[in-house]
Amino acid sequence: MTIGKKLANNRRENVRILICFRYEWEGKINEDSELILMIKTSSEKVPELSKYVRENHPYDCAEVISSKIDDGNEPYLKWISDTLSSPISKNTESDGNPEEKKQKLDE
Repeated sequence: MTIGKKLANNRRENVRILICFRYEWEGKINEDSELILMIKTSSEKVPELSKYVRENHPYDCAEVISSKIDDGNEPYLKWISDTLSSPISKNTESDGNPEEKKQKLDE
């Protein structure tokens, strides 16, 4: 299982986006496909998340960044806050078979 899948399976909300990325590393220009994993969490949890990524990611210098939310849709911000303060449930899907949906995401 990839680190992205491990993180996605253990976090509230995520968006996975496959991109083609061109970058310079160790004096060479590289072009690779990468997966962007966006995790919605609290600022307090970023250090723990960063540590987990450093310890488990195959890259020497994995990207973990955070963005401060200054404003937004109040019902959405309340939902995020409420979600982060409640325990994680393994089966939070409200419609359909959670295992089928997970399998589709993993493909």
